[in-house]
Amino acid sequence: MPYSLSISHSKDIVAVIISRSEGVGIDVEYIHPKVQRVADKFMSDEEMKHIPENGDKTKSLILHWSIKETLFKLYAEGELSFKEQLWVMDVPDGDRGRVNACIHTENKLLIPVDYKIMNGEVVLTYSFSG
Repeated sequence: MPYSLSISHSKDIVAVIISRSEGVGIDVEYIHPKVQRVADKFMSDEEMKHIPENGDKTKSLILHWSIKETLFKLYAEGELSFKEQLWVMDVPDGDRGRVNACIHTENKLLIPVDYKIMNGEVVLTYSFSG
């Protein structure tokens, strides 16, 4: 198998993941409030039910966006609807952990995605397909 490479950047941060044995996806995002204006473009109604209305709303939305970006890069087989085909199945809890997410095409692919929130201002998500 050829190498699988995924790259992401946000402002002054770059994240890279590479593997010789499995597909990879990575995303890095600064937490910023503008995500609230576009949440309806990438969040399903079911996912929105689990987003807090308090001060953690922006962080939760960015985390969902980043998880979906990671899935999109991992899938790497064409267009996907972030709202209808990429789903975050678990509610992220805490500043680091793993959630199950789903790529819904002809089949439903359940994918674990690891995440970390750094210094309360940057979200990093990554996954392996193997």
